[in-house]
Amino acid sequence: LLQFARYTRQGARLKLLAGRVEPMIRETLELLGERIRARGSPIAIEVPADLPDVPVDLEGLQQVLLNLLQNSLDACPEGGHISVRATSDGKSLRLVVQDDGQGMTEEVLRRAKEPFFTTKSQEVGSGLGLAISQAIVGACDGTLELTSRPGLGTTATVEIPLRKNHDHA
Repeated sequence: LLQFARYTRQGARLKLLAGRVEPMIRETLELLGERIRARGSPIAIEVPADLPDVPVDLEGLQQVLLNLLQNSLDACPEGGHISVRATSDGKSLRLVVQDDGQGMTEEVLRRAKEPFFTTKSQEVGSGLGLAISQAIVGACDGTLELTSRPGLGTTATVEIPLRKNHDHA
C-alpha cells in the first residue's frame, strides 16, 4: 500500500539514475531463486550486450519486474517457460515478460490492473501487484500493456521513455 501511495501521489519524485538493466534483472531473479528452482525450469533472459545505461527509476522498475515475474510463476505449470527481454531504441526502454501459463480471459485482463482485484486466494495475492506496477510505470510516464489468451499465456510489456533530466518529478 505504501508503494502504491508513493507512486500515485501527485508530485512524487522518481529516483532517476543512469543504470544497467541486466544486473537489475539478474538480481530480481536471485530474489525469486527458490521459487524459480522449485518450478523446474529457468527463466530465459534476453538483453543485448550493447544495451546502454538508461536513466530510469531502477528501484521502481525492479519492483515492476518482481511483480510481473511472480504473476508468471503463479500462472505457469511446473516446467513452463518464462522469458524476460529488455531493449532500448535510445528513446525508450522496453521490458517484456512473457510466459506460457494459463493466460487470462478478456474480463480478467480488463480488470487485472485494478487495485485489490485478484483471481488468487487471499493467502497468495493481495491484488496490488499489477496496480502498483501500473502506478510505478505511470509515474515514469510509461505504459504497461498486458496481452493474454486463456491456455496460451501472457505477455506484459513495459515501455518507459528515457529522460535526460535525472531530477525530473
